[in-house]
Amino acid sequence: MFLTGSPEPVVGFDRAPELGDLSGQSRVHAWLIGLAMAMPLSASAAGTAIDCLQDEDSRLAISACTALIEAKAPTPTAFSARGDAYRATGDFTRAIADYTKALEFEPRDAEVLYKRGLALTRQGLLGRAADDLTKAIEIDRKLDGAYFARGEVFRAQGNLSRALSDYDAALAINPRATWVHLARGAVYRGSGDRLRAIAEFSTAIKINPESADAYFERANVLRDMALFDSAITDYSRFIELRPKDADAYNNRGWAYYSMGDAARALDDANKALTIRPFDPDLLDTRGHVLEFVGRRDEAAADYQNALRLNPGLQGSRDGLKRLGDVASGSQNADLRRN
Repeated sequence: MFLTGSPEPVVGFDRAPELGDLSGQSRVHAWLIGLAMAMPLSASAAGTAIDCLQDEDSRLAISACTALIEAKAPTPTAFSARGDAYRATGDFTRAIADYTKALEFEPRDAEVLYKRGLALTRQGLLGRAADDLTKAIEIDRKLDGAYFARGEVFRAQGNLSRALSDYDAALAINPRATWVHLARGAVYRGSGDRLRAIAEFSTAIKINPESADAYFERANVLRDMALFDSAITDYSRFIELRPKDADAYNNRGWAYYSMGDAARALDDANKALTIRPFDPDLLDTRGHVLEFVGRRDEAAADYQNALRLNPGLQGSRDGLKRLGDVASGSQNADLRRN
């Protein structure tokens, strides 16, 4: 049976809030004042500036910021705001280019360095990302998001002690940052320190009882410890918060399976596949449950379908072997390779 949703280093994960001295309407007003001082500002231009800074419609922001930049009134804020919009759409190359332009105006803008660091991590450019985040921290020691983001980079690089140090620094500034407790919990779980992991996820839940991720991750640790009743409780709470998550159904189904509750395990496996019908790991899970209840032909079909999607899925290959249908599974795998 294949478990899903195990924590991995999340490179450039934007869980931390965007940080800066100004936000929302204050940021808009400050920029409008600056533009008005630099040039006559029509109502149309003011509207364009507001569209550039809003964060609800990335395409509108890109268009508005571009209009301001091409009107020969480029400002670091226009480039930074357009970079934010590009980053929101996943266009990290353009985001990095715009943040770089903004930094040509103001090389010591800690927030822009921080955001460029986030974009660089998304591209896997971890060394450059760490450099930007370090510069941001040197300029503004209170930038908790930069500590968190650099901690994520260190975690992705396998430098767990430095990652934990940065997470600690972020929490010293913002003790209620649930995302930092989640990251620390993932580090502790990965290193086998399950009790500390549970403590971190529990702290995140105490801070924010609606933190679905905290319930899911704590459930995974409880499952690792064979505390299946408690794991099921946490998975169920997660599902209340995010009812369309296939991984949660899959993992709760595994917990039911481990307790011998085949009916509930099969129900969860079916729900997971309703959400992601072509996921080989979920097919493998249901195959195990069907095998457990003696529905051998259906189990073999799930194992074979899982192998069609992922020929390297050893659990399904072993399942076919147990069912005496390994030849059929091998034949299907051979056909896929040709």
